Order: sequence, then structure tokens, then C-alpha cells
Amino acid sequence: MYSNTVHNAVTTGSFRGAAAALMLLPLAALVLAQTPTPLVLNLDRDLKIIVTYPLEVKYGSAVRVLFDITAMDNVTISKMRVRFVLVHEGGAAVLYDQAIVENKVLPAGYQIQVAVSFQAAVPQPRPPVEPFLELYMTVEYTVDNKTKFFEYKSAPILVPRATYEELSSALAAAQQKAALADQLAQRVRELELKLANESGKCVVLSEQLRNLNSEWSALKEKVGGLQAENSALKARVSELESENLRLQQELAALKEERGSLSSKLSSTQDIYSATLAELNSLRSRYENLSAEAGTLKVALAVTASAAAVLALALALFLAKRRSTQPIPLPPPPTQLPSAMRPTVQPQANPGDPAFDDPPPPTTTPVGHILTVSD
Repeated sequence: MYSNTVHNAVTTGSFRGAAAALMLLPLAALVLAQTPTPLVLNLDRDLKIIVTYPLEVKYGSAVRVLFDITAMDNVTISKMRVRFVLVHEGGAAVLYDQAIVENKVLPAGYQIQVAVSFQAAVPQPRPPVEPFLELYMTVEYTVDNKTKFFEYKSAPILVPRATYEELSSALAAAQQKAALADQLAQRVRELELKLANESGKCVVLSEQLRNLNSEWSALKEKVGGLQAENSALKARVSELESENLRLQQELAALKEERGSLSSKLSSTQDIYSATLAELNSLRSRYENLSAEAGTLKVALAVTASAAAVLALALALFLAKRRSTQPIPLPPPPTQLPSAMRPTVQPQANPGDPAFDDPPPPTTTPVGHILTVSD
């Protein structure tokens, strides 16, 4: 009964439909660089088996297949056997054949994982032509005191000597090389044309080279003369360097002397400032004294005039009283005795109004002097 159930499940397409879907997937890359394709198998809602394996395996490489088993009910797996067969033109070779699970009790919801690894190659001198792998899996388990059996055969797994990705890469590289060859051929044609053009230029350049050789000989002679002139200039430079050194020494001495003179100049400027201040003070005092001297001169002249007038009046008075010989008139103020003149005369300063001689005092004529009788 359980065999019919499994057979019906397979014929209805539940498992073969999944295998057919896997066959429709595009070819992948190398096993280690490819994302494995999962195959999901649901065994009468008792067990769920997920098989993860690649759709393409490079011949001679290692293959790793992962089996993920989940119990949907309380299940006892009596035996789960896995076999991988490499089919080629010379027959078939079993690469892996083992029971991966035996007498395993799985409560509902319990999950186990089993990994299988092997090498996709057969021991023969030459690699087979277009081999492929087939997966055979059988499961015998018990659920609810019922024994069930399940068997599965996968779609062929390609085992080429070069993967699709490698072939695509090789094709792309070949196309690039072909394109590069076309470019190089075009470049060769361009270079041949350029070579023909350059050959004509070569003749012209040869003539120019001969001319340049002649110029080179003339330049070599000029170089000899310039070298001699350079030697003379070097000797002159040495002399100028010596002279420069001597002048620098003199400049340093002059700088020291200048520093000494600068200090002396500063001291002299200080003395000059003090002397100038003292001169200004003396000049101020001199101006004050000059003003006082002018005032005294005026007062002295006025006093002399008054004395002369008083003397004349006294003489006239006495003469009138005596009626005798007239009394001689006193001398004019300009002929005063030296004893009546000021003894201190400030030193004249040309151009200074304070030191100019004061104007002579105004004398009144004798005829205008009032007498006592008047």
C-alpha cells in the first residue's frame, strides 16, 4: 500500500515536477563560486527533505551536497541511502554510496543536517567525454506504525571539463583578442603608410644631419674659445671674491666706527639740546633786561630835561633878584656832565630794537621857558 502511495506521488508530478523545474534553470558557474540550487521534497507530509547541490560540476573538482531533513510528524528513519553515479561514454562509476541516516528517531519539528562530499572524477588516463552525475536517494521510515519507502532520481548534473562561465570567459577573451588583432592590423597598415612617408623625410634629414655636423665642428671651435674665456673669467671672479672679502672687512670696520660715531653724535645732540635750552633762557632774560634798560633811558632823559628846566628857572629867578650879572644858562641835556650819564650801557645787538639808541629828549627853546616874573 505504501509503495502505491509513493508511486502515485511520483506519477502525479510532485517530485518529478521539482526535478523538471531544476532542469529548466540556466547553467551556473564553478561549484565553489556557484550558489547551490535547493531541491525540496515533501514525503506525504511526514518528512521534508531539502537537497542543496549544484546544477553543474567541473570535472575533477570537489562536490559538496547538503541534506536538510525536517520531521513533520513523529518519524523513525530506518535508513536513508544516497548514491552518486558518474555516467560517461565508457559506462558508469559510483562516486558515493552510503547510508547517511540509520535508525534515527525524529520527533515532530526536529531537524538534522547531513553533508556529503566527493570528487567528480574517475580513475582513467583520459577524461571522459561529456559525463554527467545522477543522484539516487532512497528513504525507508516508519510513522504511525506504518512503514513507508521512497526513492528519488535526480535530473542529470552536467560535469564538463570547463564550466559555462569558463567557456564564456574564454570566448570573451578570444573576442577581445580578435578585436585587438583587427586593431593591430589597422595599426600596421597605418604604420606602413607612415613608414613610406617617413622614408622620404629620412633623405631630407640626412642632408640636414650633414649640415648639422658642419655646424657642430664650428661650434666645437667656439666652445674651445669660450672655455678659454671661461678660465679667464674664473680667475677674474677669484680676484673679485678676494676684493669683495677685503671690502666686507672694511665695511665691518666702518660699521663699528659708525656705531661709535652714532653714540658720540647722540651725546653731542644731548649737550646741544641742553645748551640750546640754556641759550633760550639767557635770551629771554636778555630781552627782559633790554626792555628795562630802555625804560630807564626814557626816565633818565625825562629827569634830565626836568632838571635842566628847574636849573634855568632857578638861574633866572636869582638873576632877577640880584639884578646883577645874568646867571649863565646851564648846558643843554646833550652836554650833561659824565657823572649824570648812566654808567651801564648794554652791548649793542644789530637789528634788535631794544638796543637801538633812544631818541634824544625833546628840548624846549629857552625863549619859551616861563620866568618868575611871567
